[in-house]
Amino acid sequence: MPIYTLSCFKLPETLIEDVQRAILQFWWGKKRSERRMQWIGWRITCRSKSQRGLNFKDLKAFNLAMLAKQGWRLLTKTNFLIFRVYRSKYFKDSNFLRVEVGINPSWGWRSIVEGRKVLEKGILWRVGTGSDIRIREDSWVRDYLAITLNTETNSEHNPTWVSDLLLPTKSWNQILIQELFRPDIAEAIINTEIQQGDDEVTWLKEKNGCYSVASGY
Repeated sequence: MPIYTLSCFKLPETLIEDVQRAILQFWWGKKRSERRMQWIGWRITCRSKSQRGLNFKDLKAFNLAMLAKQGWRLLTKTNFLIFRVYRSKYFKDSNFLRVEVGINPSWGWRSIVEGRKVLEKGILWRVGTGSDIRIREDSWVRDYLAITLNTETNSEHNPTWVSDLLLPTKSWNQILIQELFRPDIAEAIINTEIQQGDDEVTWLKEKNGCYSVASGY
């Protein structure tokens, strides 16, 4: 039952704190007539046992991960009913990653948009046409969270979309790329594969012990 709620709605932080407090009180053996010492803090209890923690779930992070998973479904499962319903109401003429919360949204939609912040940190765009990928704002070059233009260049070009870096033959405009970006970024862009079809997103698992949308945690 809690998993279903955490998957659909962002719980108020005060409620999460109350639940976490009840968990700790139960764990440390609290009785109605007495309070026992909590020997370690909540953050430490959420660490894995290999990190000298108790492997408790961080409910706030878990809640956001579950909501991010719903956002992942909106990105990849376009034949699902939930995608058709939300798209018709909130992002009919836009993309899920671009759309704002909107006016008078439901709490379910507001919660999914909140989980999108987690989702954006773990996705990587695969370049197809490049027309849906923003050069600076989106993550589309592996090992680079953000792409910035070379401030030392005097180029008159100021591209916004990845498609601006492609030639009509659907290959990288290497001369322009080497002119606009630092050598390491330019090399990474040129080595980025261009796939057939439209732009797509793929999921990259976090390396810092965070919950993975792909694995369902």
